[in-house]
Amino acid sequence: MQPVCLVLQWATTSAGSWQDNRTRYQVQAGQTFNVSVQTTHLKAGNFVNPTTNYYTAPQDLDGNGDIIGHCHVTIQDIGSLTSQTPPDPSKFTFFKGIDDAGNGKGLLQASVEGGLPAGTYRVCTMIAAQNHQPVAMPVAQRGAQDDCTKFVVEGSSGSNGGSKSGAPKPTASAKPKKKQG
Repeated sequence: MQPVCLVLQWATTSAGSWQDNRTRYQVQAGQTFNVSVQTTHLKAGNFVNPTTNYYTAPQDLDGNGDIIGHCHVTIQDIGSLTSQTPPDPSKFTFFKGIDDAGNGKGLLQASVEGGLPAGTYRVCTMIAAQNHQPVAMPVAQRGAQDDCTKFVVEGSSGSNGGSKSGAPKPTASAKPKKKQG
């Protein structure tokens, strides 16, 4: 019998989170920006062809006990910062599976080429095993492995010029936990 997946040890729980602690991000409409995600315990840059191998093998770990996988970034229009309606998961403005290892220390980036139209958005990480399934974690009572934050895109999406200075860009991080013995 093949195991469903190899599960992380409690001390090596995987996570992804945004670097910047600001409560409100603002970017210029129509302007390319980067979304940066700091991950822990993820051997990033590994994913199989989703057309032929989607969900075809169990989650696997490397020699350090870290998940062999990748991170997706998804952005959805939420209408307003105070919206309490969950967004429709089948509708997204931007989606990217980050298919590289980043800086080798868990920092990954996705470029939102051409930016977004003016509006209010939610950006989220989705950490996945190499076969695209959500990561299986060692226990239910824990912090979440994924993170979301809201941000505002201001200005006319048709301008595509605008000032390149000023507006902070959504970025991400979590302080890596030290591995225990």
